[in-house]
Amino acid sequence: IIQNLFVLRKTVKREKEAREKVKNAITGLMADSMFKKKNGSWNGNAIAEYLKMDSRTVRKHLKDLENE
Repeated sequence: IIQNLFVLRKTVKREKEAREKVKNAITGLMADSMFKKKNGSWNGNAIAEYLKMDSRTVRKHLKDLENE
């Protein structure tokens, strides 16, 4: 049980760090020119490549941040 709690805490920490990375990427000075598509939506694949993260993780956090 203790090991499961440790893994859960690690997972939650990693999730928060990933969310902060995505948030920082889309609020940075060059975000619009680097990561915005012509239609105005965020390019999740470009953000993922820039942050060296999985694109599914980036899309998940973008969706969460848009709903805030």
